[in-house]
Amino acid sequence: WKDWRVQRAGKPQKLSQAIRHIPWRKVFGLSWLDPVLEKTVSIMLKLGTLFLVVFFLLFFFRLFQDQGYVIHAFNMPKELMEQGMTGQIFAMRVQETLADLKEEAGSVKEDSLQLKEGQEDLDLSVLGVGLSVRGVALQLREVLGRENQTLKGEVLHIDDTYTAQIRLTGYNNITKSVPIEAAGKAAALDELLRELAKGILYETDPYRLVLIHRNEGKDDEAVAVIRYILRDHPEESHWAFLAWGNLLNDQKDYAGSLKKYDAALSFKPDFELAWYNKIDSYIRLEDHEGQLRAIRKSLELAPDNFWRWNTYVWILNNQEQYEQVDSLMPIILARTELDKDERLYGIGKWAEMRLERGDPLGAKAVLDEYFTDYGENITSYVVRGVTSIMGKDTVEGLNLLSQAIELDPGSNESINPAIYFGHKLRKHRYVADVYYKADMEALWPSNRAQILNTVAMSMNHLAQHDTAFMLARQALTIDTTAIYPYTTLAETYAFTGQLDSCFHFLEFALENDFDLENLDWTIEPYATLKDHPEMQRLIRRFQPEKDPELASTKVNG
Repeated sequence: WKDWRVQRAGKPQKLSQAIRHIPWRKVFGLSWLDPVLEKTVSIMLKLGTLFLVVFFLLFFFRLFQDQGYVIHAFNMPKELMEQGMTGQIFAMRVQETLADLKEEAGSVKEDSLQLKEGQEDLDLSVLGVGLSVRGVALQLREVLGRENQTLKGEVLHIDDTYTAQIRLTGYNNITKSVPIEAAGKAAALDELLRELAKGILYETDPYRLVLIHRNEGKDDEAVAVIRYILRDHPEESHWAFLAWGNLLNDQKDYAGSLKKYDAALSFKPDFELAWYNKIDSYIRLEDHEGQLRAIRKSLELAPDNFWRWNTYVWILNNQEQYEQVDSLMPIILARTELDKDERLYGIGKWAEMRLERGDPLGAKAVLDEYFTDYGENITSYVVRGVTSIMGKDTVEGLNLLSQAIELDPGSNESINPAIYFGHKLRKHRYVADVYYKADMEALWPSNRAQILNTVAMSMNHLAQHDTAFMLARQALTIDTTAIYPYTTLAETYAFTGQLDSCFHFLEFALENDFDLENLDWTIEPYATLKDHPEMQRLIRRFQPEKDPELASTKVNG
C-alpha cells in the first residue's frame, strides 16, 4: 500500500516535467508537416493510379464482352424526315415492334437477340465534337479487330411502296416491301415495321416466328418456318417439333401431335415442355394412363413448378381419384417455395374441386382451414359464393360473386362464376348487370368469347335481341373456331321470328360437331321449335335414335 502511494505521488511530477521538455517551438513551426503531407499525397496518387488502372481494365473487359446488338439510326426518305419520322425514331420503333412480337409469342425459350438502343450513355463532348462511351467503345473494338454486332438499315419510298432493308451482323440481309394503300402511309409504315420484325425473328429466332404465325392462324406459313428450322437449324429441332405438335393439336389431330412431341423428345429426352404438352393430346384422346405418365415425367423434370403440380391434381380429380387429391393438396400447399398468389390459387382450386364433386361442406372446410391468414380476396369471395349457391342460398352466393367483381372487374376468376351461375340459375338481369360492370377486355380471348356468348343468351331472355346479335358476333370474331355462338345466333333469329336463318345457323353448328343433347327443350325458343317440321328434320338427320321429349335438358353453351 505504501509503495502504491509513493508511485501515485510521483506521477504528477513526472507528467509536468514531460510537458516542459516538449519542443514547442518545433511543434508550432510546422516543420514536421512537410514529410507527412508528402507521404499523404504520394499515397493518394498511388491510389488514384490504381483506381484508373482498375477502371480501364473493367472498361476493356466490357469492351471485349458480347454487348448484344446495337441498332443504328436508319437512313430515311426526306419526306418522312420532314414529317418527324427520323432515323432514330424508326430504329426505336423497330426495336419496340420486335419486343411486341416477342411478347405476343409468349415463349419461355431463351431470347437469342438483344437490341440495344436508347440506353443511358456518358457524353464525352470535346471541343464541340460529340463523343460517347458507347461510340468510343465501338471505334476501339473495330481498331482492335473486334467485330461489332450492329443492326443498320434504310427505308426507301419508290412509287407507291415502302421498301426497307436491314443489315444484321452475322445474318442475311432482310428486305421487306409494303404497298401504300387506301389505309394511308401511317398504316403502311406500321405494317412495314411488323414485317421487318418478323424478318429479324426469321433470321435470329424462327421458333418465335412460328408462334406468331400460329397466333395469326397462318398454319401453312408456320409449317414452312418449322421446315426451315429443321433444315438450317438442326440444333433447335426439338423446338421445331414442339411447335409442330402444337399446330396439329390446334387442328384436332391429336394422334399426329403426339408423334411430333415424341420426335422432339427423340432430340432432347429431358425436354419438359414436350412432356407437358403431350398431356392435352392425351386428354383429348381420353387416354388416362397417357395423361398420368406425361405429367409424372414433367414433374420429374420440373419438381418445383407449382403449375405442374396443379395439373397433376386436376388430372387426378378428373379421373375421380379424390383420395389422392385430398392427400396431395396439403403437401403441395405446405411447400415453402410457393408465393402467396400460387398458394391462394391452390386453395381456391381445391375448394372448387370439392364443390364439383358435390361436397360443399368439404369446400367450406378448406376455406376455413387455409383462408384465416389471407383476409378478403377474390378467391375467398368466389369460393364462398359458389359454396352458398351449392347450399341453395343463391341470393347470398350471387351477392358474394358480385363482391369479387367489385374487387377486380377484369379478373377471369371473378367474372366466370358470376356469369355461369347467373345464367344457370336463369337470373338473366343479374348476368346483364355483371356484363355492364365487368371489364370484358381484360379477359383471356377464348374465355371472353365464351362469356360474351353466355351473356348473349341471357340478353335473348331479356328480349334485348339486338344486343344478343352483337355479342354473339363479337364472340365469333374473337374465336373463329367456336361453334356455340352459331346456336346463339340461331336462337336470336328464332326469338325475332326469322326461322329460316335460325335453322340455317343451327344446322351449320350441328354439321360442325355441335350435339343436340346440349339443347334444353323445356325453355324457349326450343320448347316451341321442337315440333317444327324443320327441327324434326334436323333431329332425324343428326340424332335419329332420340325424340325431342327424351333429349337431355342441358343448358346451351
